[in-house]
Amino acid sequence: GVTLDGEAYLYCSSRDVTQIKIANEQLRVQKLEYESIFRASKDGIAILDLESNFLDFNDTYLDMTGFSRDELLSKSCVGLSIEEDRQKTVLAIKEAIDIGFVLNFEKSCELKNRTLTINMSLTLLPDKKRLLMISKDITEKRILEDTIKKTNEHLQEIIADEIQKRLEKEKLLLQQSKMAMMGEMIGAIAHQWRQPLNALGLHIQDMHLAYEFGELNKDYVDKFQRESMSIIKKMSKTIDDFRNFFKPIKERVDFSLENAVDETLSIIGPQLKNHSINVIFTKDKEHIVNGYQNEVEQALLIIMSNAQDALLEKNIKDPMINIAINDGSEGETILSIEDNAGGVPTEIIDRIFEPYFTTKEQGKGTGIGLYMAKEIVERQMNGRLSVKNINEGACFTIEIGGGGRRTKSTL
Repeated sequence: GVTLDGEAYLYCSSRDVTQIKIANEQLRVQKLEYESIFRASKDGIAILDLESNFLDFNDTYLDMTGFSRDELLSKSCVGLSIEEDRQKTVLAIKEAIDIGFVLNFEKSCELKNRTLTINMSLTLLPDKKRLLMISKDITEKRILEDTIKKTNEHLQEIIADEIQKRLEKEKLLLQQSKMAMMGEMIGAIAHQWRQPLNALGLHIQDMHLAYEFGELNKDYVDKFQRESMSIIKKMSKTIDDFRNFFKPIKERVDFSLENAVDETLSIIGPQLKNHSINVIFTKDKEHIVNGYQNEVEQALLIIMSNAQDALLEKNIKDPMINIAINDGSEGETILSIEDNAGGVPTEIIDRIFEPYFTTKEQGKGTGIGLYMAKEIVERQMNGRLSVKNINEGACFTIEIGGGGRRTKSTL
């Protein structure tokens, strides 16, 4: 109090501290919230000094290490790191102090009776004297990743081995197919040479008779030479035709599908004619496709040879092979080869393109022809080869996509 003019007065001073009390209460609530998060977090959380010594930590981090509280308080983050990870842990802490944080840093720690792989993030606290460390145990994740990696490597080895086996099998199949086709070619050559050889033999016999009858003059010799050379040239052309038929072409080129059919018929046509098999090849346009003409001709030869064998085996009256090339509804080119040999039995029609599958007697078929034809059409020409029974026989259909297909009127 105070005394003024002999009278006593009580002096009272007041101050509004409402906002201070509200702020203190908010700080208390926030502290409780942070402590709740700190203690209840499923991630390991620890407070470190700038030397990486442990100052505090939650139960999750304590359980992660396996140490007691007192044991862990006597240790440091760097000290828990395995020897090869200590230097990079020191550098990570230095970086967090310098720039304020380090995210997703991985290291391995030697803990009580075990080694863990830890993913941790470091943040420099506002007082610049402590670091907040948040850690996740990713040991099982890394073990799982390593297991998956090893499994994938093993699977890749298995796949590579299977691919190599498949390549070797396909190489063998290709060689066998070529040998089978070569046999057919030799038969075709023999057939095409038989008539000119007979003619050449008759010329030679006639020369002997001409000598006996005194008709062997210059005119006769000139005629003999001219006719004989004509026969020999035709025989030579046959060899060239067959050589070109098997000549590999490595680059895709534009070619006429009609021309490919004609070239194939020049090879197998004499045999078909000899067996009285009527071939009808309908042409209205020339269809230009892109790919490998010789390979397509080989596929066509396989299909026509199979049709010929079926017609002869079943002794079909008025045997026929009908060939047509048309435009598909989606821009593709469709080549169909149809016979009247009665069709493929329904129980095996889905298997005729399998390797080594054949219905022919032993020694008369390898079972790889149609398989190779499908490989040629679908792998090399990016097309599709299929078969179905139609009318009185089987119809093989080759579909080649319309990306580079062109047509033009046949003159």
